[in-house]
This record gives sequence, C-alpha cells and structure tokens, in this order.
Amino acid sequence: MPSPDSRNLEVGLQTFYYSTSSFSPWPWPPFLCQHAMELSFLFLLIPLYLTAKPSYGAKQKVSLAACHGTPQAQEGIIYFHGLDPRKPSKQELFNREQLKKLSERKNFRLAIMRSHYICSKNVACWPMSTSKKIKLTLDQTLKASKSCLGSVNKISAIGFSNGGYYVSKLVQMCHPNPFRKVIAIGSAGSWSKKVKGSLEKCGQLDLFVGNKDVTFPKAKKYYQYLKKRQAHISFHDFPGGHELPKLSLIFP
Repeated sequence: MPSPDSRNLEVGLQTFYYSTSSFSPWPWPPFLCQHAMELSFLFLLIPLYLTAKPSYGAKQKVSLAACHGTPQAQEGIIYFHGLDPRKPSKQELFNREQLKKLSERKNFRLAIMRSHYICSKNVACWPMSTSKKIKLTLDQTLKASKSCLGSVNKISAIGFSNGGYYVSKLVQMCHPNPFRKVIAIGSAGSWSKKVKGSLEKCGQLDLFVGNKDVTFPKAKKYYQYLKKRQAHISFHDFPGGHELPKLSLIFP
C-alpha cells in the first residue's frame, strides 16, 4: 500500500497537471499535455539529484583510502582495517602510518582499503557471515585496489582486528584469492567443529597476536583448529595488546 506521503505527492502532481493544462496563458502542445504529470515529477527530482550526497552504504562498498610505495614495486600489500568509526580512529591512522613506513622500507606497493559496510554501533566492518558476502567484498576490494597495485602480481593481505577475522576466512573457507599469503593481526577467528575437510591447498595464513590481547587464548585455539585441518598456518605472539606488532616481525 502506498504511504501517505506518496499519495500526497501523487495528488499534488495531479493538481499541478490540471491547473497548468487548464489555466496556462498559452496552449500546451498535445504531447506535453499528455505527459505533463510525468514531466513535472522529473522537474521535482532535479534539485534532489543535484543536492544528493552519496550514501555511506553505496553499492560499491569498498574504496581505496590511500596508496603508498613506488609504482615500480614488485610486491604489494592490501590492508584491511579493524572495526572503525566513519572517521578513521587514532589507532587506524597509526596503523596506516606504520604500514606506510614498511612499504617505503621494503619497497612494497601498499593499498589501504576502506570498508563502507556499517555494523552495530555505527562502525565500519568487513562482512563475513556468508560465503557470498566474503566473495563480494573480495571482488570489490580487488577492483578498488587495482588503480594502486597496477600490474603487481605478488600480493599479500594484512588484516587487523575485524580485518584479520575477514582475511583469515579466505583461508578457512578456501576462497580463491590472489594472495601469496594472508596475515591476520589481533584476531581470533571463528569456526564450527561441524565444518571439516583439508585446507592444504587453501593458502598461507600467518597469525600475529599480542600476549596481552583479549583475543589471545581464542587465537591459539583457532590456530590449533586450522592446523588439524592441514592448513598452512603459523602462530606468532609478541609483547603487547590489541595492536600491530613491530612490522619487522612480519617482514624481516
């Protein structure tokens, strides 16, 4: 059933049509008389179109936030942030700066991605509840990062916190992806004991977790779970909490 607002709009357009067609000082051409209602509706939409701002949940829900490193670099990194408000947090800005320094030191091309999916508490996150969502997000990420990475074909994925949960799913659920290795930092993963099968051919996953991180105990269990499923996985702890480690630990 149409809403009251839509019915009011329809009545208003009909009034506009009849008033202009009946009392206009000049005769309307037959074509315009027949389609005056539709045309007037389009005229009403023009100012809305000109002043509209892109929705935070636009169809392309992953964008390139920043690109660092020389275009001639032979290796690339795609970075997936953690749960974050719409305006990047201090921790997120710190992570970006550390990764930028890494890309300069190691001569990597770095694509810093931004998710526009909104989770609870009005924060941005990476959707991973279904295989379809994981694939869609990966496809959009690769598309958005293309302008930064260009023809680089040796690419690694780094995910922090919620981003780490997302990238680890690529290996855990054996999603085809272009990454030579996947690095999850400060994330514990989530799994079901009902899901079985070998992950031997599903890529390399490196877990890094601070020994004071609240996710530390669960992260060790996640590692053991994936190890039993023959995943190529390594586990690294470091002094600290929910944060990036010294990046020399990841890329010596």
